[in-house]
Amino acid sequence: MKCRLLLDSDNHSIQVEQLSQDGVVTYKHITPETFLNSLKKMRGSPMQSSGMLPEGCIAYASNPEGWQNVALRFPELYADIQYRDTPYQHFPLPRLVFKFEHLAGQRVQRCWMGVVRDERLTPQTPMYRFPFANVYGNGLLCTGGNELPVCRSLHTLSSLPYYILAMPYNDDMYRADNNRLKLGFRELLEYMKDKKPAAYYEELLIPNGRTLDDFIHTHT
Repeated sequence: MKCRLLLDSDNHSIQVEQLSQDGVVTYKHITPETFLNSLKKMRGSPMQSSGMLPEGCIAYASNPEGWQNVALRFPELYADIQYRDTPYQHFPLPRLVFKFEHLAGQRVQRCWMGVVRDERLTPQTPMYRFPFANVYGNGLLCTGGNELPVCRSLHTLSSLPYYILAMPYNDDMYRADNNRLKLGFRELLEYMKDKKPAAYYEELLIPNGRTLDDFIHTHT
């Protein structure tokens, strides 16, 4: 039996075309992960385990050098935050996603934060401009003088969003044109503090033209 592989970039899959000895052609699609696992089995490579993944994990990637990228869906819609010297307890949030990059067993090097539509997540779930401060346009978090903690096991990453959200906010990288009402940062916090999370989607958030899949595969 002859076999030919074709990359299907539209469906993010590999088309396998098989020609039998009697001339019958069959087709099937497999994921890149299935193809790589098949190659590993052919080479006799042992299965690599990620270990226990953090709660809310939506994507995981690693390379032979030990670098790992983990994307999480944050489960909470409220958190205690602080703007300068003003605490905002049980403050409403839009649906947040985080992505962490680190070398296995070492300090988390970079973090991305993003806002997605509050729905069942798919690769095509729409994303919105981040409405708060301390985040670059591509979602990369600016930690200032704060170092992110060491990640000794992947499942501990589920606690990191709480640590990040507890960092005091200032006006660094805040842009009023990232919300529909053009509110300043303190104005935004005061406006939202007694509202439900759904108000972000009804009144404030602006689509950024990207999808969750774009967020997961952002590296710069």
